[in-house]
Amino acid sequence: MKTRGGGNLQSEICDFSGLDLVYVRICGKYGEENNYKATWNKLIHFMKDRELLTPDTRFIGLSFDDPNVTRPNQCRFYACASIQKSIIPTSEFGTIKLPQGKYAVYVLNGDYSKLGDFRDLIQQSNSYPLRFGITFDEYLNCLNPESPENLVTKIYIPIK
Repeated sequence: MKTRGGGNLQSEICDFSGLDLVYVRICGKYGEENNYKATWNKLIHFMKDRELLTPDTRFIGLSFDDPNVTRPNQCRFYACASIQKSIIPTSEFGTIKLPQGKYAVYVLNGDYSKLGDFRDLIQQSNSYPLRFGITFDEYLNCLNPESPENLVTKIYIPIK
């Protein structure tokens, strides 16, 4: 990985190798605490019940809509966890593969409530040529944060 400043923000360039995920879909206003907490707990319970949760499990968030364009109650989000073996999707739990590719990776230290503003800042200061792909978040210490201020999130932006 190499580090580069994108406007006022530091980022790293990485060649992402791809990832198989299981997800639960949320439709509604981004960041509604009770809805998100219940959904993440449901996903973790699903992973534990099927012995899919390992120390290497990665937790990913996929946001499909821009709340500045889409009505807040119609924004789609997938709460995801990486899986090492294939599973059969159910009505509630689906599977998706994040493809390999080059990404600019930005790091947010702090509460998830800062993600929207941080994404806006990335968009305003981005100096990389973008490519078609999925932007996603990786939540590095979501299972055992000491406090919301200690949360660490990586934001992956697909670039050429």
